[in-house]
Amino acid sequence: MKKIFYLMGISALFLVTSCNNDEIPQSSVPEAKKTYLPTIQGNLGKFTETTTRAGVVEENDDPVGNGESFYWSNGDQVKLLFYKDGILEDDPIEIIYQAVVEENEKPSRCEFVPVDGAEGLEVGSYTVYGLYPASGWTLGVVTGPDGNPLSGEFYKATMVSIAPIENEESSSYLTPNIFMKAKATGVVIEDEGASSPISLQYKQLGGILRIHLRNENQPLFPKLSRFEIAKVANGGVNGLIPEDLRPFFNTQGYLENIDDDALTPATYWQISTVTINMHESAPTEEFDFFIPILATDPFEGNDVLYLRAIYVNSEDEEMDPAFLRIFSNTNAVLQNGFKAGKSYYFNLTGWE
Repeated sequence: MKKIFYLMGISALFLVTSCNNDEIPQSSVPEAKKTYLPTIQGNLGKFTETTTRAGVVEENDDPVGNGESFYWSNGDQVKLLFYKDGILEDDPIEIIYQAVVEENEKPSRCEFVPVDGAEGLEVGSYTVYGLYPASGWTLGVVTGPDGNPLSGEFYKATMVSIAPIENEESSSYLTPNIFMKAKATGVVIEDEGASSPISLQYKQLGGILRIHLRNENQPLFPKLSRFEIAKVANGGVNGLIPEDLRPFFNTQGYLENIDDDALTPATYWQISTVTINMHESAPTEEFDFFIPILATDPFEGNDVLYLRAIYVNSEDEEMDPAFLRIFSNTNAVLQNGFKAGKSYYFNLTGWE
């Protein structure tokens, strides 16, 4: 019965509205607001090359040592934050855009279009922030150094585990852990979508370690199984990762303020050892790969950067590991810590 009376009431309301519709001025009937989605031009952030000369051999003709050309790939996604009238105290409109790249192209600049179903923008002026990759950034609570949550919410970038590295010809496996940020002010969204493309120049918020390995244990142990990098206090012995490890590798950073140009490390989530697993089809003799890294604190005292490669034979039996120790008291890079926007090349051909 309640449903019947409810429907009767709705019908009566429509009848009354219909009878009196002529008395309502047409100007008082609001029109739906039109919204638009601008086109984006994304410019890839560059790394500044930095040599590392602590016990490593420099080969200037090596393409990895000279810097791989990182590029946009088709479907790369960025998270854009639109602040109406540049008022950062208001909640932004978040829109995901994705790169449009032709097959076989490797551009440092390309067009981005909104994903299907993206919310549009009203006409007006905006301040725009771009966060890359879209999947790596979330808005939420950050854990402080003492394990307790910090007050408020922050945009945070979190590293994820990657699949075993297979192909040295592509750096696409880095995508989830290469964090960039861009900003544009005074962006005008015009009526009828006549806005010009928004140009965003991205800045690298992390660094990159470029690793070149040469297997000097052919043919007995032809296969590279995994690679480890750690920070230790005593340097280790006999190629073993020692127990005296020191946390240094930041897996999460956050923006204390959306206008910040650098990530603040969430040190609670630091780890001491990074392990890179290799695919069974990875090259056996020489291999180049990359390790994304967020900025670190300087190494101090007797801290040592410890690099270890594990090779196996056809039965997957491990050889005594090949390892290299880089001592911070003789290395300016470690004394300064790894920096955002920097690229560090390790040509590892001579092992202990």
